[in-house]
Amino acid sequence: DAGHSPIHGLVSRAVSQVFALTGGLAPYNTRDFKVRLGRVLNMYYVHTGAYEARSIYVAFPLCAVFTRLPEEQLVSYLEVLLTRVVPSRERIFAMAAEVVERVGAGDAALHAHIATAARKDAFEHQDFM
Repeated sequence: DAGHSPIHGLVSRAVSQVFALTGGLAPYNTRDFKVRLGRVLNMYYVHTGAYEARSIYVAFPLCAVFTRLPEEQLVSYLEVLLTRVVPSRERIFAMAAEVVERVGAGDAALHAHIATAARKDAFEHQDFM
């Protein structure tokens, strides 16, 4: 069963955690929806060998909108989004570094504030991982 991958437990816990921490998802916080979302993510892992927690946020709208499509079709859409549309984590971090560099060149006070907040660990880096 492709919907039950070797990382099934990890995916299931991550999906549950995202729903627990994201109030805006409350209308979809049902067992059936979370199971379907988890199956899509597990099938994506079986198909590609890749999984990142951020994939939940990309797969969620697919599952919410395309309720009648088979999970296999959602996996195909998820693959397109994650490989061709949504920037990789590395690219996002590179873009963020570029923005911080530009801010430093244009607004020293704002740059200092961002740097101070980053040193205080004011950002939840793990939320993005």
